[in-house]
Amino acid sequence: MKLTRRRKIRAHHGLQVDTYRLVSHAVENGITSGWYRAHKHTDTPTTEFIKCEIESAIMNELSNVFIWPDQYSRE
Repeated sequence: MKLTRRRKIRAHHGLQVDTYRLVSHAVENGITSGWYRAHKHTDTPTTEFIKCEIESAIMNELSNVFIWPDQYSRE
């Protein structure tokens, strides 16, 4: 599934972040690593376990590039 909307966020000193590419890369990596993690110890994981591992891996990938609002209070 590809998103069609692309938006660049302008940062200080003229730098731009291609958020579409950043998020797309994180999601693709999360899907792949979640799939492999779900199959790490079994050849036949349940559908629910696969979904859970993929979701967790995607959120981990996104957390590598974004700071979520609740993380501010922990620092």
